[in-house]
This record gives sequence, C-alpha cells and structure tokens, in this order.
Amino acid sequence: MEELQKDQDEHDKITLTQLSMFNPGVQTHLLRISELVNIEKLLVEESIKRIIQKLFFYCQIMIFLLNKVFLAA
Repeated sequence: MEELQKDQDEHDKITLTQLSMFNPGVQTHLLRISELVNIEKLLVEESIKRIIQKLFFYCQIMIFLLNKVFLAA
C-alpha cells in the first residue's frame, strides 16, 4: 500500500513538473498549495497532541478518584 502511494506521489510530481514547464505561474500556485498543506499538517498534529494531553489528564483524574473511592471503601 505504501509503495503504491509512493509511486502515485512520484507520478504526480512528474505531471506537475511537466505542467509547470508550460505555465510558469503553476509553480507559484504549487508552492502556495504545498505551504498550505504543510501548515494544515502542523495544525492537525498540534490538535492531536492537545487531545492526547487532555485524555491523559482526564485519565489521571479518573485514577485519582478511583483511588479515593477504593480507599474510602
């Protein structure tokens, strides 16, 4: 599956390179699009990190509360 994705990515790069040879403005748009995609990837990664941190925090609270319940019983 990963090999197929690499092949597809390589094909896309070749196609975009050929396209940019015919229209120089395409290269500028491609750079902007790749920057936006990279920014979006970073935002998603940060969101995932925050979600994991919140889950970890809630798990700590649950453990604390369960300890209180079992110690009280």
